[in-house]
This record gives sequence, C-alpha cells and structure tokens, in this order.
Amino acid sequence: NYAAENNYQVQQPINTKHGNQATVTHPVTITNVAPPPGIAFVGQTNTNGNATGEAVTVPSNVAAGNASLLVATGATAGPLTAPSGWTLIGTSSGANASVTTTAWRKVATASDHGTSVAVGFGAVVHGTVQLLAYSGTNGTNPIAASASKAAAMRGTSYATPTVNVPASGDVVVSVWSAKSSAVTAWTTPAGQTVRSVANGSG
Repeated sequence: NYAAENNYQVQQPINTKHGNQATVTHPVTITNVAPPPGIAFVGQTNTNGNATGEAVTVPSNVAAGNASLLVATGATAGPLTAPSGWTLIGTSSGANASVTTTAWRKVATASDHGTSVAVGFGAVVHGTVQLLAYSGTNGTNPIAASASKAAAMRGTSYATPTVNVPASGDVVVSVWSAKSSAVTAWTTPAGQTVRSVANGSG
C-alpha cells in the first residue's frame, strides 16, 4: 500500500533452484491514492438523574485517537465540575433560567474505553451527561469551532447560534437542552441525525 502518489522503485528478490540470488528493480508510478477516511460517528452514552453529579461510561469501541465530546446540563446557575483530563469547550447559563450547560473535549487514549467519566453539579439537582465519540478527527484539537447561547424564554422553536464550518467534510454537532416538564421530545431539524436523547423529571 502506498500513502501518496509518487514514483517508486519496487524491488523483487529472485532465488534460483541452484541457490543463486538476484534482485530486479522496476520503477512504478502510483496514482489515484484513496483519500484517508473521513470523520465517522463511533458511539454515544448518556445518563440523567437527580444527584450532585452524574457519570457515563466511555463506549467500549472508542479507540486511541478518537475524539470524545462530553456535554452536561444541570438545573443550576452554578458551574459544573470538569472531569479530570478533559478540556473545556464552552459553557452557557440562561439568565433567570437556573440552567447551565457545559461542553468538554478529549482525544481518547488506548485505555479510555470502558472507563467512567463524572461531572459534578455542586448540589442535588436534575442533570444530564452525554458523551459522543468520533473517528477521523484532528488528533490534537478535534473541535475546530464552537458557539453556544442560553435564554430564559417561552417558545416552541429555537435555533443554534451560527458557526463557521472551516472545511468541507467537517461534522457539525448540535446540542439542545430545556428545563421544562412539558418538553419530552424534539422535532429534529432537516439534515440532522439524532445521536443521543436524555429526558427526566425533577
């Protein structure tokens, strides 16, 4: 297999039945090398409940180099406690809404699959934690751009803030959270694939 288009010298060893050996060299031109695989969804896990914190287990098929996205929402105006080893992407708190959503990122190591990832809420509140994993992302910083907003308002439809997508083939992940006993389902926007849903009461 060749990783790039180029001119290569291919050597073929030759052994005769009399024990003689020789090497034949041929020039080979390689074209139309297949591009590397694009970004792909690996798996997800989520939980919700009423506690001082919630934890999820990293899916067993997450491999070293995969990008992990962790999103937690707590019915609290206070900050959420970051799990060890994760990098903050951003946080949003709605004015008078007493809801905080925070997102973190991490590039998985070989020992991450099957481990527990915990987020603290600071008090006994209702909260959700969702983890999504992707392959084929940037191995240093898999999140190229992000934006968030929160609002204390009533309505039946909401929109995410605008994010400039840096490159063709990038994956856009949208997360919605609502503090409402009436909201138990979402109408998925056109072109979106639902990866994780967490509902609860409290």
